[in-house]
Amino acid sequence: MSDWLKSIGNKKYLFLIEAGLKSEVNDDFIKSSAEDNVHTIADAIIIKSMAQRMIANFYIKFNKPVNPTQIFPDAESAAFWLMSNFARFN
Repeated sequence: MSDWLKSIGNKKYLFLIEAGLKSEVNDDFIKSSAEDNVHTIADAIIIKSMAQRMIANFYIKFNKPVNPTQIFPDAESAAFWLMSNFARFN
């Protein structure tokens, strides 16, 4: 993902993350998202199940992402949070 972001301009973006119901999370992705993510202004995570909520809460509490990160039940509320709070930074 980092290489792709560099290829389109190496700027900072608002991220809306929506995983599929049977998605898996890679440890390297978790580490890079939390610690050294230079391409993100803020992350909005859409959850669809209790398992996803537990993983997202664990990620936020224990990995402590350097950028603002919130969990949402739907894309509309996630996009509203991103745009109303962080659009001015891009």
